Amino acid sequence: MSKKFLLLFCLIFSFFGSAIGQEKDSLNTNLLRELNDPKNWKFVFSFDSRASRVLDQKVKFNGFKIGFEFKDRHRFGLGFYALKNPIVLPNNIIVIQKPDTTEQEVDTVNYNTNFNYTTLYYEFVFFTRKRWEFSSAFHLGTGRTTIGYTDKYKRDSTLIDFQVPIGAVSVAGHYKVFPWIGLGAGVGYRFALVGDKRVTEALNGFHTIFKVKLFLGDLYRGFFKRKDGYRLTYKKCTVCT
Repeated sequence: MSKKFLLLFCLIFSFFGSAIGQEKDSLNTNLLRELNDPKNWKFVFSFDSRASRVLDQKVKFNGFKIGFEFKDRHRFGLGFYALKNPIVLPNNIIVIQKPDTTEQEVDTVNYNTNFNYTTLYYEFVFFTRKRWEFSSAFHLGTGRTTIGYTDKYKRDSTLIDFQVPIGAVSVAGHYKVFPWIGLGAGVGYRFALVGDKRVTEALNGFHTIFKVKLFLGDLYRGFFKRKDGYRLTYKKCTVCT
């Protein structure tokens, strides 16, 4: 009896193993087919400005994202962000050298801090409704911080210049004003991936997002390929799960 049971178990296991293998091969084939289909890909671009805090001061970042979208759900590419204006730390007393002499004197200068970062990003669209869309994003990249000053003789000097790994997470949404452009907003958190508490206290912080998103593929097809019968319309209602 036990031998028959063991034989039956082996046959059933072999059957399900074969079925799972075939299903896996089928899924891989379908995925490759979808990846190779140009209709599943779109080029995406958006201006992505942010309000945040750096060195405990309110600041604004100008930025943009550029990349690709797969099947209206997965987006990935590059993000570029930089302070709109340097952070000014005023009235710092330093000792400088007089021009063409060895003599020194005291000067009062303003420290100017600049911070920019470049990231790889992945964005997942989890909800869409015709004109509305909501997504979550994760960024990982490198930031650069510089602190310098200009003395009374108009000479520029750099005190600090270092790079630091940067990560960020966010949730945002947008509303399609037209089929090819959307206005959006969101919230997120930026963090330095280092153990130095001074750096994390200076650079870590929440940010609010304001973006203008261009759907360049829809814009191109709508205005330059209408002779092929393409009509510029809003995406149909779908819910991504």
